[in-house]
Amino acid sequence: MSCLPQSGQCERDKTDPFAENLNGLEKRAYTHIQCLDVAIRDRPQPEALYEDSSDGSTLVIERKSLMWPLDYAQRHQADHYFIDLILERIGNVTKDLPYSISFPSGISIDRRELESYADKIAGEIRPLIGYLSCGQGVKSNIGKHIYKFWLQHPWERDECDPVSGLGVEMLEGTTTGALDPANLPPELVEHIQKCFTSCASKFREYNSSRTVLLVDLYGELRYLDEGWWHDVFSNLQVPCEISEIWSGLHEFISESEPGWIFENLYSASGQR
Repeated sequence: MSCLPQSGQCERDKTDPFAENLNGLEKRAYTHIQCLDVAIRDRPQPEALYEDSSDGSTLVIERKSLMWPLDYAQRHQADHYFIDLILERIGNVTKDLPYSISFPSGISIDRRELESYADKIAGEIRPLIGYLSCGQGVKSNIGKHIYKFWLQHPWERDECDPVSGLGVEMLEGTTTGALDPANLPPELVEHIQKCFTSCASKFREYNSSRTVLLVDLYGELRYLDEGWWHDVFSNLQVPCEISEIWSGLHEFISESEPGWIFENLYSASGQR
């Protein structure tokens, strides 16, 4: 699983599961033919070409990442940096008991500021080690935000987690409030339209194929449901070159098993 957009060469590890999903849903027989953007280098190409062995029809897939806020990737990298700083500053003094710390994601992208916050947290936490009872802890400010540190009860730990040591919880929250699908921020509309323009140019030479834009969603867009997206695409002009838009989410589908979840967000035919 990935929490940030990835780039690389052939992306069959992401397009194959989608084709297999269609095979199961629609009783198709799509098989991979070519990684188009690897095989054809003289012009922009979609990711992959598939053919249905039962009737010869073709499926072309292009993958794109959509995120909000637009600096989500930068914020997320800063979150990981902040976690590493805290673990480094605190050291191994929490290794014997199930301590936990929680704070909001996206506190800052300024590394000097994050270093200052990590120093403050470590200075407040280290004197408490060994003196807390289960359930006891402290809340304190870091800038405009609040972090919480406490000693967990052993039963609070998930079965797959270590029984001791410091657990870190990032609290996700919206930075802009609820997104109204009928009144998106102009910057987000531009972000989506750039994605459409790029896809349309790549799909143009495959006008006899089923063309699917498969989106990876990040930040505040990640868990919005298909009804929300249907409202968005009712208000935006989806290019005719795009037959369908699907989301692909790689998550734990059970407590211990990761898997793909695909949702149909748009269909030019109106059937979803």
